[in-house]
Amino acid sequence: MSGVRSLIRPGVRSDGPAVVGAVLALLAARNLGEVVLPGASYVPANMSVGAVLLAVARRTGSTWEDLGLGRPVGRGLAVGGAAASVAVAGMLVGAALPTTRGLFADERVPGDAGAWERLYQMGIRIPLGTVVFEELAFRSVLLALLCRRLPSTTAVAVDSALFGLWHIVPTLATARANGIMGLRRAGLVLGSVLATTAGGTVFCALRLRGRHVLAPAMLHLGVNDAGYLLAWWVRRIPATESRV
Repeated sequence: MSGVRSLIRPGVRSDGPAVVGAVLALLAARNLGEVVLPGASYVPANMSVGAVLLAVARRTGSTWEDLGLGRPVGRGLAVGGAAASVAVAGMLVGAALPTTRGLFADERVPGDAGAWERLYQMGIRIPLGTVVFEELAFRSVLLALLCRRLPSTTAVAVDSALFGLWHIVPTLATARANGIMGLRRAGLVLGSVLATTAGGTVFCALRLRGRHVLAPAMLHLGVNDAGYLLAWWVRRIPATESRV
């Protein structure tokens, strides 16, 4: 992770811990707000919060390059495209094998979802509401701010841990949708936090190697879109087989 520090220019103006605290408070409020806000607010709320976070970072002196949003973008596209290709290929193999196919089942994805619903999920909700927002929040703004205050490896570790904690609320929603309760739910939440913390570390590594947020964003989008499509496909299998 020695490359982190080199991405953040020394002496960049910052208001110190107060800025990091404000960013974390805004992220926490948005995360908890998911419990009470209607589902239709997901994309506009996340895009609005993302814009505020970006404005805060720019206001405190971060350049587009500091935030992983500068030029050139070719390296980010190449690194992210390679990572996404490998990940999606592995997911396709996993869904094709009967022994691992069940891992892709998710009650939140209806097997009878129409083409427009799938287009909305894979073309709007996931890319804008999830990928763009989370990459701006965690691999752009938060990582840049943390790297001003902490050693590089510590900054990446803290960023990734916060990304893991971010997924507690959606994992609880997944547990409810799939009827998972008690110790199984606790295990699911713990597993999700650990897995997304590890995933956050991978995303940070791609951000550094690709020197652009596009690198982790492409992997993030590939995994999430493929996960949705495969969940839809797996949910349809029983209905299809019952008519054979």
